Amino acid sequence: MTTTDDSSTSVMTPPPPSGPLTPEMVQQIVQALSAARLSGTSPRSPWYFDSGASNHMTGLERAVPSPPIPPAAAPEADPSIPEQVLQSSFHMKDLGSLTYYLRLEVSRTDRGILVSQRKYTQDLINQAQLSDQRTVETPMELNVQYVKRHTQIFLPPRSHGRVRSSFSPLFLVKEDTEEANFKYPNPLIPPFNVTEEERIEWFRKKLPEFEIFKSTRMTRQFAARTQKFFNRGCEIQFFMTWISPAKSFHQRELIVLESLFKAHPHGCLMILSRTMDTRHGNWILKPLQDRGFRVLAVTPDLPFLLENTPAEAWLEETKKGNKDPGEIPLAQNLSNLLRLAVLYKYGGVYMDTDFIVLKKLSDLKNSIGAQSINIETGNWTRLNNAVLVFDKSHPILYKFIEEFSLTFDGNKWGYNGPYLVSRVVERVATTPEYNVTVLPPMAFYPVNWNGIGGFFQRPKNLADSRWIEAKLVQLSRESYGVHLWNKQSSRLRIEEGSIIQRLITDHCVVCEQIYSS
Repeated sequence: MTTTDDSSTSVMTPPPPSGPLTPEMVQQIVQALSAARLSGTSPRSPWYFDSGASNHMTGLERAVPSPPIPPAAAPEADPSIPEQVLQSSFHMKDLGSLTYYLRLEVSRTDRGILVSQRKYTQDLINQAQLSDQRTVETPMELNVQYVKRHTQIFLPPRSHGRVRSSFSPLFLVKEDTEEANFKYPNPLIPPFNVTEEERIEWFRKKLPEFEIFKSTRMTRQFAARTQKFFNRGCEIQFFMTWISPAKSFHQRELIVLESLFKAHPHGCLMILSRTMDTRHGNWILKPLQDRGFRVLAVTPDLPFLLENTPAEAWLEETKKGNKDPGEIPLAQNLSNLLRLAVLYKYGGVYMDTDFIVLKKLSDLKNSIGAQSINIETGNWTRLNNAVLVFDKSHPILYKFIEEFSLTFDGNKWGYNGPYLVSRVVERVATTPEYNVTVLPPMAFYPVNWNGIGGFFQRPKNLADSRWIEAKLVQLSRESYGVHLWNKQSSRLRIEEGSIIQRLITDHCVVCEQIYSS
């Protein structure tokens, strides 16, 4: 990080602006961020870009100019620092054309390298219920700074009064903040930018508010209700989790359920959810139940599900407030654990609520899907836990739960989910006793998160129509379903003639209001 003659403008040393972001270029960006960290200039401070006549502040976003400053300009330090930063401080997450560090998006633009917190800001706006965008199944961590009068960054206050809110593309801006009776809508989001000790202290104070840890009449009925539900001649057992309010379970989620029952009319689906195990939740599921499909929302009993597993002790320590929950909302990580525990206890199929089923999964056994592969070698590079098919008490599930309890990190998005299953399967791949089938990306993830938008778009010309027809044929032959990547697609309209519209039309059972979802 260097500073121009204009003291308000910071310039980061970027790689050249052309071509894809290579690992070497990623290292160079991390070095620049590390330089700011080592020099005491926090990357969380506002950054600027020079538009020629003046500098425009856009929160944590700047297009880095080219040409790059030579690598020699990087801080003189141990060459392993970038790797250390990558693994510990900045928590890089490779997502195709985007790469995330320290909750920053880094991507290429015509101007150079764009560093942004755009998605995180939108997450926070949604969490604060200041947007009509619904909660998604596997959201990114909420990590957006509050900015006062466009210059001073400060921590999220516990209460605000007479708040006038305005939203830049990247920041939630609070102006004229005073103490009064305004309550932050979700008090269970961990405080940002605090020490581990401070976060644990916050967690201990908030423990009584974590409903998932409470023993209630509904949780105590879980085992009996589950046994009764699955003793009805289920052809195949399905599980989903839902940690959001029931009012967030919309038509698009119902479409997913319809596709499941279209392919498995004699299957049974249990939704593990306290919010859906309510009168409102029952009303949502009633159209399917009235048609004879077996679907039930049940409040989970986490201690019961984790009994005699490696995570039993982890849960007890967490309930005592002796664990750091991390910056990511704990409910998201508990959802990752819950899916593993319920499969280990009962066996069957776990699915996220943004997965359209195209064909029967009953011929699959002890399977997990690859999200990406190495094109040259054909070997998988990343697995995903959005769909899991395993027998009861399968040893790999035990290893997944063990890995969760031993390596839990609530500060890294995906570390306890997709990255966890990838780590474990990679370690035991050559061990016969685990007997796990890794399916190719076409099985569950035929389109990646950054390409899902094309599946929602109608054909605009003959070439588009031919591509859609060819893709539908390929999906019917090679895919068990399509993961919708709700994080990216939840706000997209399902256009008539699009791939998603065609799939929904062919795989629905109620078939109502598919365009309004």
